[in-house]
Amino acid sequence: MIGLTSAALTDVGKCRSHNEDAFYADRKDGLFIIADGMGGHLGGEVASAMAIKEISGSLRRAGPSVSMDHLRQAVEVANEAIFQRSMKDPALYRMGTTIVIAIIVNDGVLLAHVGDSRAYHLTHSGLVRVTDDHSLVFRLLAEGKITPEEAKQHPHRSALLRAVGVDKTVQVDCRELKRLDTMLLLCTDGLTEMMDDQEIEKTLRAQPDPQKACDALVNEANRKGGKDNITVIVVRRDDDASVTGIKPDIGAQ
Repeated sequence: MIGLTSAALTDVGKCRSHNEDAFYADRKDGLFIIADGMGGHLGGEVASAMAIKEISGSLRRAGPSVSMDHLRQAVEVANEAIFQRSMKDPALYRMGTTIVIAIIVNDGVLLAHVGDSRAYHLTHSGLVRVTDDHSLVFRLLAEGKITPEEAKQHPHRSALLRAVGVDKTVQVDCRELKRLDTMLLLCTDGLTEMMDDQEIEKTLRAQPDPQKACDALVNEANRKGGKDNITVIVVRRDDDASVTGIKPDIGAQ
């Protein structure tokens, strides 16, 4: 596997009383996951934590031979576990979570996602969003029914068309980056609701150190209002870096 430098950060934001986001970041195995829970105070936290535990466990068991099928199956197993838990506890009914997963395989990246948490690829030529939101507003934008300006103020901009755990089955989007160029960013909508892609790219280029980039992104999102929980993972390709012996970070607030 290529050398990596990475950092992760989650923050409650300026308007929420609790954090329903969770993340997993393991540079040694090249596995990075973000989940943004929903379903009330308890439900959202439970769903995101369950998703992180189930998916990271499944993918670690797959070992170095991990494939796109493994990613899809890991999300499906997490979906079933969250759904069954919600059926047994009325307080957790209809809980769910977004998910975005990146795993470094050889020179490239395997990605899977459900919901509106995103993955971005910073290349030498620009910042590329490599996931499509499973949201009502994103669909309306893609169909040309609303403008980007209207999307920012749309009354249903937080409405998701897909989430992990809400239904008995889930459709997972997967794709592959043949080569990790400069940086990979995973984030929840707490970042992208506050910063546009141009602002995100400018910040990443100004802060090549992943920890400083995470700090700068979260600080800027909070400066702009911090309307939701904010979670970011920044992974930098660094072929000379030693990535052995680093323990995984598992975070939630």
